[in-house]
Amino acid sequence: MPVYPNLKLIYIRIPKTAGEYFQAYIDNYDTPLSNIHVHATLPDINVPNLHEYTIVTLIRKPYDWFESLYNYTKFHKGFEDSWDDKIEDLIDSIHNRSLNSWAIPKIQSEYITLNNEIKVDHIFLYENLDSFKEWIRNYIANKFKITPIQLNKVPINTQSKSQFITNISNTDILLKLDNILSNDLILYKQLKGP
Repeated sequence: MPVYPNLKLIYIRIPKTAGEYFQAYIDNYDTPLSNIHVHATLPDINVPNLHEYTIVTLIRKPYDWFESLYNYTKFHKGFEDSWDDKIEDLIDSIHNRSLNSWAIPKIQSEYITLNNEIKVDHIFLYENLDSFKEWIRNYIANKFKITPIQLNKVPINTQSKSQFITNISNTDILLKLDNILSNDLILYKQLKGP
């Protein structure tokens, strides 16, 4: 979670939501504090005068996010010993996780809540990255009284991909996944609107 002291901005960088792209852009205007992990959650940080910061993040469709997370963890060091290549193993690992296990991913809503309350000023939908791009540019322009550089097209596909869910035939596993993503599904529905 990059914390930008001059911008007074905290960008909650939820994995698999184009975080690296947006952090690289914001880094052009301020240097984030180095003592906070890039994927820290709000409860993980201790920022003096937190109330002076604007907190912003991106949320992705929960099933699309989970599929992307699964595909990422299949091929990256540190995760390969936590579960096999099967989606069912990842779902079981998260469903049964211990709170202290770094290798078991957190769910999107866990990044933005503090004492079971959402503590983010602005939440943008991954499927509408242009609104986030515009907000970031305007925020930087207002803070520094400059015209920030244009953001290039985000090099990702924001189309829904959650077809992998239909390939899971085990009803118990699907129920576990729904349970895991329940808070994210509620949050996403509230943000998306009718």
